[in-house]
Amino acid sequence: MGIRFRAGMQYDENSVRRLDNVITDMYHIWRRLIWLAVAVVMILYGVASGIGTTIGMLFTAAGCILLPAVRRIPSGNGNRIIQVMRDKSLAFSYEFGEESLTSEAAGGRMQIAYRDLISLVKDERYYYLFQSRDQACMIDRESLKPADPEAFEKFLQKKTGKEWTRPDGIAKMTLRRLLESIHGKKQ
Repeated sequence: MGIRFRAGMQYDENSVRRLDNVITDMYHIWRRLIWLAVAVVMILYGVASGIGTTIGMLFTAAGCILLPAVRRIPSGNGNRIIQVMRDKSLAFSYEFGEESLTSEAAGGRMQIAYRDLISLVKDERYYYLFQSRDQACMIDRESLKPADPEAFEKFLQKKTGKEWTRPDGIAKMTLRRLLESIHGKKQ
């Protein structure tokens, strides 16, 4: 029957950061928890050392600065890609056929069978089609042709046998999700 949907994505530093955050929220939340624990320990050590002392003040201040930054700290892979993407962009196009999706960028083409996708994730602006715990195709919803997100979502659910989920953050963390993230069980 040919191509059912087309879409695209313009990757730049900001979109790579967003993709890295979603990958971390979905499969590596323990990284955020480690940074959160470091921030809390720094604050506690600073307070225990005495806020009036130089060491106490430095540790408390550093922990307080780190605490809200936990969400924005990129992964190692994300950081490398972000460094390469500075002031650059890369356009991807996606074609969704009956058995697979085709990804094209910079003259290279890659086919991904729907059965090889491990999860379907969406947020208010993008779709994320995970091929592994560290790699996903990011698709701008506004680029979808035909512009029918509901039909697109149903199409991919049928082809993959997966349900759409939303990225979890620390605020929605459950012990089960944490253990799945650590042990790689979520698929």
